[in-house]
Amino acid sequence: MKIFSINIIAILLIISLSWSVWSQDIDIQSISPPPGFEPLGGPGVGENMESKTGIGIIQKVTSSELIVNSKLFRISSDIQKKEIKDPSKIKDYILMKGTVISYELNNNGEIVACQKIGQIHSFCQIDRINSTCVVCNDEYRKLAAGITFKNTEGKSLPRSAFNRGDRVGLLFDDNKQVLSIWKLNNFLLY
Repeated sequence: MKIFSINIIAILLIISLSWSVWSQDIDIQSISPPPGFEPLGGPGVGENMESKTGIGIIQKVTSSELIVNSKLFRISSDIQKKEIKDPSKIKDYILMKGTVISYELNNNGEIVACQKIGQIHSFCQIDRINSTCVVCNDEYRKLAAGITFKNTEGKSLPRSAFNRGDRVGLLFDDNKQVLSIWKLNNFLLY
């Protein structure tokens, strides 16, 4: 009987010790996602936006949504119903992959106005660049006199920010000279 009671006491002691270990709160820390797993996407429905305007490159177009600079935006029903009054200006309203736009958002993160800035004519990788020309994918292109260098948000960059191996988008003028070079490293077209 004595051995039986010692075994019961020992079992109760082990159970109480293990219960105190298992019943402790576990503090789970959030971690930053590893590179390449950052969340993409735009505002959630009804989410307030910090910035109401922006400039970017369209990656995908549907009848009611645009993906611009890896963010999904719904197009406001007001803009979807807008009629084009001057048919000669229809090309100013055609939005497709590679179109550079400026846009305005409402409080729900929907695009309520957008203006076409230009169309990227060529997506390529820089082989060589200097002050007068760029060679992309083994194709020589002269730089226009007023060339601009931009990032995907439309912010100006110095020419020195562009190097061999960079993925870029080229906008041409009427003479097929490069009017603008947009840096597109880590930028996807869907």
